[in-house]
Amino acid sequence: MRLVAQPIVNLGPEVTGIIPATTEHAVFESVTQNGLYANGESPRLGYPQVFRYFIENKPPVSAEVLLELERTRYSLLVGPSGGGRNTVIARLCELYPEAYAQLLSMTTRPFRLDAVTGQWEQQDQSYMHRSVEEVLSEIALGNFFEWEVIHGQQVSGTHLDSLKRVQDGMIAINDTEPGGADELFEATGRPSIFLIPRPFDRWLQNRLAGMEVQEKHRRLSTAKANFELAKNQDKFAYLIYDLCDEEDRKRSIDESAHKLHCILSAIHEGGINQYKSEFSGDVAIAIDTIDRYISMIDLLLKQTFIRDN
Repeated sequence: MRLVAQPIVNLGPEVTGIIPATTEHAVFESVTQNGLYANGESPRLGYPQVFRYFIENKPPVSAEVLLELERTRYSLLVGPSGGGRNTVIARLCELYPEAYAQLLSMTTRPFRLDAVTGQWEQQDQSYMHRSVEEVLSEIALGNFFEWEVIHGQQVSGTHLDSLKRVQDGMIAINDTEPGGADELFEATGRPSIFLIPRPFDRWLQNRLAGMEVQEKHRRLSTAKANFELAKNQDKFAYLIYDLCDEEDRKRSIDESAHKLHCILSAIHEGGINQYKSEFSGDVAIAIDTIDRYISMIDLLLKQTFIRDN
């Protein structure tokens, strides 16, 4: 079922009081059960002009969000999509249930149908699914710590409600796009952890299988930008995650989750300097790997451009 949304002018004073009257707005379609994915299409993001305005003029984060970042010792695992971030975080929380809480991102993405189980996603399980209008209002109020427009199709981010669910004494952890790491560093001085999947070819297959040439080019461009951001050694620690065959997969996930625990412990005890002292060898390997990945992606981008033209 598809619903036609109302224009932005009906969102209320929290949004319209910030957006200039001359800002162009759009009507969009929202999919309640995501038939678009079944047809191999991508969802469209409503109000693209308004999100562009918010990107260029981000409202300040509310004082309540800043307090929650400190209370929960909020941490981020970032990296290229399709690299296994959610898998590693989920295992970390299973191995150390008293220490970590995985946050749910709030998203405008429609519910997905799980091809394996045949079940639709449920509200507030994998994500906090909300309407584009509600997300816009909450952004304007400063109730998102970080948010990203992803591939021009959806918005996802860390909302105050998700932080509030974390019990005292636990470390809240989430995965997001690397841009969120910049915001965490600016707000708290705390570095994030960048996950590097390997081998490159296996990650690439996971990420791009079945996509059209133009979509591959867009996803590769995003990945390159993310890897370039990751070279900032003041804002990032590094976790290398091996994408293994099924027989070795559990071992790799367990080892990566334990390593992530050790990295987070170092960061929260002594900051980025303690991490660099304890994991200097990992840092050197990570930076070398990132440089090689950027070079390989550059070559692939040239190939896809030639093929597309």
